[in-house]
Amino acid sequence: MVKTTLFCIPFAGGNKSLYYPLKDKLPSDIILKPLELPGRGERLIEEPLEEIEDMVDDLVKQIMQERPEKFIILGYSLGTILAYEIYFKLSEIGYTAPQHMILCACEPIGYTERNNNIEHMNDLEFKRFIQNKGGTPEEVLNHEELWDLVKPSLKNDFLAIDNYHNSQHEDKVETTLSVFVGENDDIATDTVYKWSELTEAAVDYKFFHGDHFFINNSYDQLSEEIKALIN
Repeated sequence: MVKTTLFCIPFAGGNKSLYYPLKDKLPSDIILKPLELPGRGERLIEEPLEEIEDMVDDLVKQIMQERPEKFIILGYSLGTILAYEIYFKLSEIGYTAPQHMILCACEPIGYTERNNNIEHMNDLEFKRFIQNKGGTPEEVLNHEELWDLVKPSLKNDFLAIDNYHNSQHEDKVETTLSVFVGENDDIATDTVYKWSELTEAAVDYKFFHGDHFFINNSYDQLSEEIKALIN
């Protein structure tokens, strides 16, 4: 039996440990492979990247090194932008396309303004911006040494989003999509359904209990959705 590799990309500032709770919830025919960008987690000592294109190149190398026979890409927020761009990068270099993509907590490419003007924020303004976004523990925000550890990757991730072209590729995605959104997320509007305009294939929409970071309390439901895609 050919196993399916599940490549997972976290949100801005996140690391691959975000997906560790899924490991014991998935069957043996799904190989969980969370991906790590420089400047966080196991790659903390590496210089964080500042451009979406550079992040995509790094992640594509990681995918190709695994040599998967079949694979799915799951992206979360920034990870969804990266998943979308990875699809076209793989196509450009003639590599196998993902069997499916799971796009979480992200508006469709090209339909909403993504620039937060991060470049012109001082440290205090940036910390307030991150605090308002949620998802970063208060103990990190209130502990100067911890904050100094996570700030570089966070800031570079949001700079990358600011600098992203945020426009659809001329070609459409040809693989099926699942779009997962927190029902209390600000993006849970009619706009989210415009993901269907970016693909020639079917799109399945699911709303999870919670806000932008619904994943933190939804590993059971998420694993069930993933298993249903493989079976």
